[in-house]
Amino acid sequence: MAGRTALSALINKLMDRSKTVFFRHFNLLISLQSLSHWLYRTHVK
Repeated sequence: MAGRTALSALINKLMDRSKTVFFRHFNLLISLQSLSHWLYRTHVK
């Protein structure tokens, strides 16, 4: 049982780390997408 709790703690730690990395990349993607959308709207008209 102790091994299972240690494993779940490790998994939770990894999930938290990957979550922060994921959200950082996600925010970057969103900002890039909105920037390209804005550039498209302003220059293609």
